Amino acid sequence: MPFLLKLAPFYYATHSPRCLKHTVKRKGFYTTGKQRWFCDFCKRYFCWKNIECKQAKEQVWFKRWIVEGYSVRQLSQQSGHSSAKLYRIINHWLNESPPDANGTLEQYRFLIFDGTFLHRPLSIVTLMDASRNRIISGQYGVSENSERQLLIFFKPLIAKGLNPKSCTVDGNPQAIRVIRTLWPEIVIQRCLVHI
Repeated sequence: MPFLLKLAPFYYATHSPRCLKHTVKRKGFYTTGKQRWFCDFCKRYFCWKNIECKQAKEQVWFKRWIVEGYSVRQLSQQSGHSSAKLYRIINHWLNESPPDANGTLEQYRFLIFDGTFLHRPLSIVTLMDASRNRIISGQYGVSENSERQLLIFFKPLIAKGLNPKSCTVDGNPQAIRVIRTLWPEIVIQRCLVHI
């Protein structure tokens, strides 16, 4: 499969998506600048769309929104996209799950836990490995002020072997209470930035 992915532009352009015959040839460009293809067998024009490539290009606007704090109006001015399109991009990436840590989580001993409100009353919570500065897990739609929701967030991680020595938090009493309940021996450290 990786070999086919490298050849994807050539491989997919050699057959028609409608009749699957290998009787296609290039036939100019659309007004948008995309290559136009024509099948001699089914007499249809078509173009190939690479959804993954499109989403990767659009992810930059989500990153600017979430990391740099640009408003949708500012992003609309920068990108030329409408507000509705930018909201679709943002909602798409909010619904994507962060990459799941492979295997067990026993190697993660020092954690950083924080949450922030994106759309009140829901927030996004993130658990990070403090020694490597890598995200272990994160979830949108969890209120960091709800002990019940935090327990639901942490339980699957415990099942994967997460047993930390210390955790740095922002001082949220509900988060501290849940972490102490799950790991009674853990050292809780307040984040200096939040203090």
